[in-house]
Amino acid sequence: MPKKIAKKNQFTESAPQEEKGHVRFRVYKDEVDEWRWQLKARNGRIIGDSGEGYKNKKDMVKSMDLIRKAFGDNTVEDPQED
Repeated sequence: MPKKIAKKNQFTESAPQEEKGHVRFRVYKDEVDEWRWQLKARNGRIIGDSGEGYKNKKDMVKSMDLIRKAFGDNTVEDPQED
């Protein structure tokens, strides 16, 4: 089971029910052992990604945080142990 390291997205009560889903960030290491992230919609489709690999997880998290700040606080799935 992926380790969750962030809270679920917060939605306003005025949003219609069908819009109250949330997106998730998935972080992982790629085939060349670099860190990447994907942004997944409620339906499981990938709607964004890091676009590049990062040697350090800390650098990948900074990249992801730029999107999180613009998009809101979302759930992060991290299958890797620190």
